[in-house]
Amino acid sequence: MAKTNKKELSSKQQEELIKTLKDRFEKNNDRQKYRMGESTGQAVSQ
Repeated sequence: MAKTNKKELSSKQQEELIKTLKDRFEKNNDRQKYRMGESTGQAVSQ
C-alpha cells in the first residue's frame, strides 16, 4: 500500500493557503468554466 504523509498546518498557514487557492480560482475562473463545459461535451460561449 502507498504510504501517506500527513502534515498539519498552523491556523495561519491554513488561512494563507485558502487565500492563495481562492485568488488562483478567481484569476482562472474563465478557464475553469471552459474545462467544465468541455468535459461534459456542452458548448460553452466565450
